[in-house]
Amino acid sequence: MRTAYRLLSTAVAVGAIFPFGMTSAHAETRPIQVETAAWFWAEQVGGEAAGGVGWPVTVPRPASGVPEGDLAVAYAGKTEVNPETQETEAVPDKETYLMWDVYDVPQGSYVDKFVFTMFVDPAATTNTALPEVAVPGQPAKGGQPILVACLPTIGFGEADGEPFTDKPKDDCSSQIVGAYDAVKKSYTFDASVIAQDWVDGLDNFGLAIRPMMDATDPFQLSFLGASKVTATLTYTPATPVAPVPTYEPAPFFPPVQPPVDTNTGTTVYTPGTAPQPAPVPQTAPKPVVKAPKPMVVQNVAASPLRSSRGLSPTFWFAMIGGVLLLGTMSLILGDPLEPVAGTRRVRTGGRHRLAVPAGAPVRSTRPIRPRTV
Repeated sequence: MRTAYRLLSTAVAVGAIFPFGMTSAHAETRPIQVETAAWFWAEQVGGEAAGGVGWPVTVPRPASGVPEGDLAVAYAGKTEVNPETQETEAVPDKETYLMWDVYDVPQGSYVDKFVFTMFVDPAATTNTALPEVAVPGQPAKGGQPILVACLPTIGFGEADGEPFTDKPKDDCSSQIVGAYDAVKKSYTFDASVIAQDWVDGLDNFGLAIRPMMDATDPFQLSFLGASKVTATLTYTPATPVAPVPTYEPAPFFPPVQPPVDTNTGTTVYTPGTAPQPAPVPQTAPKPVVKAPKPMVVQNVAASPLRSSRGLSPTFWFAMIGGVLLLGTMSLILGDPLEPVAGTRRVRTGGRHRLAVPAGAPVRSTRPIRPRTV
């Protein structure tokens, strides 16, 4: 039970990561035919006969030992010093060039595999190879020759035993070694990396089939023609990417100003064009001034001392209270003084009366007239 539960949980997790119905890029595999084939012969010569006869001087093709319609690769034991690397290299006697059309593969695709196979022509009587000789402590000599595929530096056209002066130069810095099949008598080359470069946009000049750069044993091999060369290309198309929207600003057209006559200073309008309106002057905005706070004036009529019909009752009560207060003060202040014993009142020249002791002499400029109090 626990094992079944774990299997079910794993299936659910995998389904969550890889949803059902999700399709992956599908790899396409198809055979492709050789588009251009050529082989060149080092012993072939070119040019015109001596004396300017005009007839080309060539070596008869049957002298090459290559059947009609076949391709050839051979090494005759010649070497030369490479001026760039200063190394001694084997010079091919015969060399084959092949080119395939892969331009229909969408750019950005991934090349899974590109292999091609060349079959040795069993009917060719000139196929030669030294027998393998094993020497103790030394590499084996002779045997089946090793062939490599290199990159031509320029293109080529159809050729059948043309001189080496017409063949492209080889770049063997990344050579591909062919695998020999003793049963099928064939050489197979895996050129997937080079095909990927072609799909990515590198110039497609095909491939050169030649002896190894350090070959030492002479040989010659004739292969069946270009129509018998098999090639298979497997690639995965690139996943389409949604285009990213781009923003394009609206075009700006500056206003066309009418020409001005520099002599008179007047504006000249050309026929068919409308005059441009003069720009409206912009007035500066007025500063915002806050309105003063209104003053509150109290209405006299609304005073508590007044009513709508005249003086208010409060005013009259205050008035009556004031009169009573003044009357009371006048009664208190106007009460006559009682005479002191042994004193008498004397009237002076003024309005005041003085109380003086009895028997005290009183001087007066006017006679004193007794007054009954």
